[in-house]
Amino acid sequence: MMLYIHLPFCKQKCRYCAFCSGVHSYETMRRYVDRLIALIGHHLQDKTLRTIYIGGGTPGVLPLDLWEKLLGVLLPYTDTVEEFTVELNPESTTSQLLRQLKAGGVNRLSFGVQSLSDRELSAVGRLHTADKALSALKLAKVHGFDNISADLIYALPEQTPKSFSNSVSTLLDAGITHLSCYNLQLEEGTELFERQDEFSFPDEEQQMEMYDTLLRLTKQAGFVHYEISNFCRPDKRALHNSGYWTREDYLGLGISAHSKLGEKRCSFAEDISEFIDKKDFSFDEVEQLSESDIREEQIMLGLRTDSGVPLGLVDKSKAEHFVSMGLGTIQGDRFVLNDRGFMLSNTIIAELI
Repeated sequence: MMLYIHLPFCKQKCRYCAFCSGVHSYETMRRYVDRLIALIGHHLQDKTLRTIYIGGGTPGVLPLDLWEKLLGVLLPYTDTVEEFTVELNPESTTSQLLRQLKAGGVNRLSFGVQSLSDRELSAVGRLHTADKALSALKLAKVHGFDNISADLIYALPEQTPKSFSNSVSTLLDAGITHLSCYNLQLEEGTELFERQDEFSFPDEEQQMEMYDTLLRLTKQAGFVHYEISNFCRPDKRALHNSGYWTREDYLGLGISAHSKLGEKRCSFAEDISEFIDKKDFSFDEVEQLSESDIREEQIMLGLRTDSGVPLGLVDKSKAEHFVSMGLGTIQGDRFVLNDRGFMLSNTIIAELI
């Protein structure tokens, strides 16, 4: 089984962020961690974990004494864990935190870099600079972390193909082993959505140029494009995220966290007070997946990856049509999208479902 823990704490909300996160007091964080520990004790009885992933929010803002409590509870499970990832932001990365994570069994870090242009970082309300991001990556290596992922976003306000190319090439040169790169989504309710008229955004042609640059630079660096938004050195695929795409069982703990247990999808509510004060250990929502739901998930998730889906799941003639259009290949008994197909995956998936 895999375990995901959501720490919804931030120093401030980024302008594009629609995640369930925000600024909270120490007392709220303490009570939240206590609730997580109680849920871990209940839901993980007699369970063996293959991966652990702690995301946010900005997990690095959690005070060190609360990290000590949380990691202490998780430590007995790390004997079987192959990959233990923690998300970090550059501005909250310190030597003390890295030492504590290392001692707690964490063996992979994922940095929210997003850009290495100070102008772009400022436009979206990030708290770090390009120099701080690169310094955080170096500090992680000093503390013995050799499996380091970084996130980038393209189509940011004020971004150009040249500035994006610089962000990608500089990160690759910094020695990361994994890169996740996402297209900016303007989510209703976010500050950036409300203020979008104040900024200049790359047009569609420029975004395509950025994507082509991403493919070219990662390939030159020896990275494998193994999922729509993810690239890695051949032996550094993200085991936890790969488990999501292959529909492995996972337990998600924290506000808005989702789980897949058997053929059920379960989740917790988004309200932090409701989560902390709840008297039992039950999920707030439970959905039993139908055979149709399962098939749709297999297609949607499988076609995001370089493994594709079994031909038996889809209309073979439609798959062959997409192959004839240069959007994918038939590999044995599987239909696999290529880089061009990834760009049109939403349309292709909708047609195949």
